Amino acid sequence: MADETTDISGVKQLSLGVRYLDAVAGQVRDDFLQFVPIYDVTGKALSTVILDSLSKFGVRIDKMRRQGYDSAASMSGHISGVQTHVRQRCPLAVYVHCSLHSLNLAVSNACDVAAVRNCMGTIGAVHTFLNTTKRNTLLKQ
Repeated sequence: MADETTDISGVKQLSLGVRYLDAVAGQVRDDFLQFVPIYDVTGKALSTVILDSLSKFGVRIDKMRRQGYDSAASMSGHISGVQTHVRQRCPLAVYVHCSLHSLNLAVSNACDVAAVRNCMGTIGAVHTFLNTTKRNTLLKQ
């Protein structure tokens, strides 16, 4: 899973994560790997960054079965998008539109409604409170 974003200082970067089966725990895991600075946002350049980064982490790209990105042409394009270049090297890595990206867009749009925005803020505050309370309880033990 990969997505291009720009950080607060204006540097373009690629967030890279993997989904895999943890055979020891017997469960599917999603792990963030890293942010990679990028200077070329063409499909070929991004696919090279993704595959090189995965290789550096020891991921066997010949075992890739899925790739997930948003629907931006540079990522999902069937002619020169990242998914096309990745499939040239990993033919079994089928492209699937990232459902979390769709969820993020839906939540972002919903936050234009004041009641939803306030609800999300309240949920965030409750989450922070509960985590702080839990952490303090654990520290006292």
